[in-house]
Amino acid sequence: MPTTSFGKELAEQVADRLVNCPLMHRHKMKAGRGIVRMEDGSFIYGEVADSQIYNPIIKFSARDKFVAWLSEQSEATLALKDRYPEENITRERLERYVKYSEKSTNGDF
Repeated sequence: MPTTSFGKELAEQVADRLVNCPLMHRHKMKAGRGIVRMEDGSFIYGEVADSQIYNPIIKFSARDKFVAWLSEQSEATLALKDRYPEENITRERLERYVKYSEKSTNGDF
Protein backbone atom coordinates (compact mmCIF):
# COMPACT_ATOMS: atom_id res chain seq x y z
CA MET A 1 0.00 0.00 0.00
CA PRO A 2 1.57 3.35 -1.06
CA THR A 3 2.65 5.66 1.75
CA THR A 4 3.16 8.80 -0.34
CA SER A 5 0.82 11.55 0.88
CA PHE A 6 -1.88 12.81 -1.48
CA GLY A 7 -0.51 16.35 -1.33
CA LYS A 8 -2.07 19.78 -1.15
CA GLU A 9 -2.92 20.17 -4.85
CA LEU A 10 -5.06 17.03 -4.97
CA ALA A 11 -6.61 17.83 -1.58
CA GLU A 12 -7.58 21.32 -2.81
CA GLN A 13 -9.14 19.86 -5.96
CA VAL A 14 -11.15 17.34 -3.94
CA ALA A 15 -12.37 20.09 -1.57
CA ASP A 16 -13.46 22.19 -4.56
CA ARG A 17 -15.50 19.34 -6.05
CA LEU A 18 -17.14 18.39 -2.75
CA VAL A 19 -19.22 21.56 -2.96
CA ASN A 20 -21.40 19.89 -5.62
CA CYS A 21 -20.86 16.15 -5.33
CA PRO A 22 -20.05 13.81 -2.43
CA LEU A 23 -17.25 11.27 -2.77
CA MET A 24 -18.90 7.95 -1.99
CA HIS A 25 -20.13 4.74 -3.51
CA ARG A 26 -23.88 4.81 -3.95
CA HIS A 27 -25.46 1.49 -3.27
CA LYS A 28 -27.39 -0.22 -0.52
CA MET A 29 -25.48 -1.73 2.36
CA LYS A 30 -22.09 -0.68 3.61
CA ALA A 31 -19.94 0.95 0.95
CA GLY A 32 -16.59 1.70 2.55
CA ARG A 33 -15.59 5.26 3.33
CA GLY A 34 -16.55 8.56 1.79
CA ILE A 35 -16.23 12.31 2.15
CA VAL A 36 -19.01 14.89 2.08
CA ARG A 37 -19.27 18.64 2.43
CA MET A 38 -22.21 19.67 4.58
CA GLU A 39 -24.45 22.70 4.02
CA ASP A 40 -22.74 24.51 6.90
CA GLY A 41 -19.39 24.22 5.06
CA SER A 42 -17.97 21.47 7.24
CA PHE A 43 -16.41 18.30 5.80
CA ILE A 44 -17.00 14.78 7.09
CA TYR A 45 -14.96 11.64 6.44
CA GLY A 46 -16.73 8.48 7.51
CA GLU A 47 -18.31 5.14 6.81
CA VAL A 48 -20.92 5.03 4.03
CA ALA A 49 -24.12 2.99 3.79
CA ASP A 50 -27.25 3.58 1.75
CA SER A 51 -25.66 6.58 -0.02
CA GLN A 52 -24.90 8.55 3.13
CA ILE A 53 -22.34 8.89 5.89
CA TYR A 54 -23.79 6.82 8.73
CA ASN A 55 -20.74 6.75 10.97
CA PRO A 56 -18.64 9.95 10.91
CA ILE A 57 -15.00 9.29 11.73
CA ILE A 58 -13.73 12.84 11.64
CA LYS A 59 -15.35 16.21 10.99
CA PHE A 60 -13.62 19.40 9.90
CA SER A 61 -15.27 22.72 10.64
CA ALA A 62 -13.38 24.55 7.90
CA ARG A 63 -12.09 23.87 4.40
CA ASP A 64 -8.47 24.67 5.26
CA LYS A 65 -8.47 22.11 8.09
CA PHE A 66 -9.90 19.44 5.79
CA VAL A 67 -7.36 20.23 3.05
CA ALA A 68 -4.48 20.11 5.54
CA TRP A 69 -5.66 16.70 6.81
CA LEU A 70 -6.33 15.13 3.41
CA SER A 71 -3.04 16.42 1.97
CA GLU A 72 -1.16 14.48 4.68
CA GLN A 73 -3.09 11.21 4.16
CA SER A 74 -2.00 8.34 1.93
CA GLU A 75 -3.46 5.09 0.69
CA ALA A 76 -1.79 3.38 3.64
CA THR A 77 -3.33 5.69 6.26
CA LEU A 78 -6.84 5.41 4.81
CA ALA A 79 -6.79 1.69 3.97
CA LEU A 80 -9.67 -0.48 5.10
CA LYS A 81 -8.04 -3.82 5.72
CA ASP A 82 -11.30 -5.71 6.22
CA ARG A 83 -13.14 -4.37 3.14
CA TYR A 84 -13.06 -4.64 -0.61
CA PRO A 85 -10.17 -2.68 -2.16
CA GLU A 86 -12.49 -0.47 -4.25
CA GLU A 87 -13.98 0.91 -1.04
CA ASN A 88 -10.65 2.43 0.02
CA ILE A 89 -9.84 6.08 -0.56
CA THR A 90 -6.92 5.80 -3.00
CA ARG A 91 -5.03 8.28 -5.14
CA GLU A 92 -6.64 6.76 -8.23
CA ARG A 93 -10.12 7.11 -6.74
CA LEU A 94 -9.48 10.73 -5.74
CA GLU A 95 -8.09 11.58 -9.19
CA ARG A 96 -11.06 9.89 -10.91
CA TYR A 97 -13.40 11.82 -8.61
CA VAL A 98 -11.73 15.15 -9.47
CA LYS A 99 -11.88 14.37 -13.17
CA TYR A 100 -15.50 13.23 -13.40
CA SER A 101 -17.37 14.77 -10.45
CA GLU A 102 -17.57 18.15 -12.17
CA LYS A 103 -20.19 16.64 -14.49
CA SER A 104 -22.17 14.93 -11.72
CA THR A 105 -24.02 15.87 -8.56
CA ASN A 106 -24.69 12.35 -7.37
CA GLY A 107 -22.19 10.11 -9.09
CA ASP A 108 -20.70 6.94 -7.73
CA PHE A 109 -17.11 7.63 -6.78
